[in-house]
Amino acid sequence: MSADIASDIRIWHTSQAIKGLILLCGLVLLYWPALWKLGHAWNIKPQSSHGYLVIPLSLWLCWRNRSRWDGIQKGGSYLGFFLLVPGLLLYTGALLAAADTLANISLMLSLGGLIICAFGAGVFRAYLFPYVFLIFMFPIPDAVYVSVTHPLKLLVSSVSSELLQAIGIPTYLEGNILRSANFSMKVVEACSGMRSVVAYLMLGTLLSYFLAGKIWKKGLLVFSAVPIAFFSNVLRITGTGVVSDWFGKRATEGLLHEFSGLIAFGVGFFVMYGFYCLLCLWKR
Repeated sequence: MSADIASDIRIWHTSQAIKGLILLCGLVLLYWPALWKLGHAWNIKPQSSHGYLVIPLSLWLCWRNRSRWDGIQKGGSYLGFFLLVPGLLLYTGALLAAADTLANISLMLSLGGLIICAFGAGVFRAYLFPYVFLIFMFPIPDAVYVSVTHPLKLLVSSVSSELLQAIGIPTYLEGNILRSANFSMKVVEACSGMRSVVAYLMLGTLLSYFLAGKIWKKGLLVFSAVPIAFFSNVLRITGTGVVSDWFGKRATEGLLHEFSGLIAFGVGFFVMYGFYCLLCLWKR
């Protein structure tokens, strides 16, 4: 009798998995125009290039927590329609208005509703973090990105100018242009730190998931992304100014310019990971 029950349970689980897979394929087909634009944004917008990593990381988190599956009460729930129906209606409006941001929001709503409809609210709660983590795959709206990037670019330029003068390199600041006797350097949008902020926020959110302790520690780790991104870009601009002053502007052009960005990002990564380790040691 127990063998028959176990067989029935396996068959039920298989049928649930097949049903969920069919619904997911249907959702992908329905949202294919939005998904195509999303992939295009990852390809052409440097500030969104980390989007390629989000879905694999989310799937890995689900796989890592696969042991939770057996202890969850599973079964489709009509509660999912409270997310699915608004999501589909919003998607209709997004297509009519050609509003990519609305399409992205509707995708999250529809996906959440589909999970609840197919597997139940218990599964949705158990895998809530991988689901929410998917938000990082969406590009920041252009209007928001531009409005934040410009003042951040000016602030990075100002702090870098002060640091260069502090180490003995006379520098004149004109807006976002740093001028010295041996170089003239324009701090563009890519050097503002906004690209790094988004990437570090994603990294901080991922690390906070593994950080044991109170919620304030997790929040502190996530929001440390902002100062870390800022100072890593200040380090990049200041370092570029020093090299330009010593060896001339050509020393920082081309591949060396891109390499300096990788170094600055790597420094920020290790600073964030070190902060994570410090919070792990802090038992309060």
